[in-house]
Amino acid sequence: MVYSWGHTASMIIFIGVALLLSRQIKPDAYRNFYHILEPLFPLMMTYLFTNIILKEQHQRTLALSSVTQFSLPFIFSIRLLLTILFTVSLIVIMALIINTSPPPPADYTFPLDPSMLSNHWAEYFPGDSNDVPAILLTFGPPILLLAGIGTTLAHITADIRTGNFVVFCIWFLNRSIGLTLDSHPLFQYVYFFARSVGTNEWIAPKIFQLFLGIAFLAWSWLLLHKPERLLRNLA
Repeated sequence: MVYSWGHTASMIIFIGVALLLSRQIKPDAYRNFYHILEPLFPLMMTYLFTNIILKEQHQRTLALSSVTQFSLPFIFSIRLLLTILFTVSLIVIMALIINTSPPPPADYTFPLDPSMLSNHWAEYFPGDSNDVPAILLTFGPPILLLAGIGTTLAHITADIRTGNFVVFCIWFLNRSIGLTLDSHPLFQYVYFFARSVGTNEWIAPKIFQLFLGIAFLAWSWLLLHKPERLLRNLA
């Protein structure tokens, strides 16, 4: 119902990268883990979300889905839940793998404290800043925000290419002017790479992105109550 080649590719690529990085000592492994995967993982995983419903449009089967006993909003909800579970499971697997990296030797000189390893993790949250909950908060909110924006625009325009193009533009803009966003008192809340490049506190921006992504996905779900919007390009 939701499977695509992207699921297999993402598992092979990202689990493979985590396995390679886990062979390094812990400070270097964490640093490279965030530098490599924080920019790339949200972008690639987002395309699994924008393709949830509109892939049937390209396969000319969306009309069949719209006349079944299950409504498009219900089908979207189930597929969204399954995709989120897959994404969360993949993040947890990567987090468990990277946490198996060996500790530094006794004579290891720790580098300057970058933001990704600093103690921004609140004491009332479980674990520390590199445990599974922190890594989930690092990767999850940017994915939901990009997925929400891309899926909503894809449903509005009835064209998945529009959603994917806008997602890439937002990601590229965020990547190219990242430090400018990170230093802005307002735009820092939509900065995706706060742990790999940023210097500010990153928990509040990630939580803001999480709720904003949920809002966009809810809007996308509401748009499906008018299936004719998506069926118009099938003529």
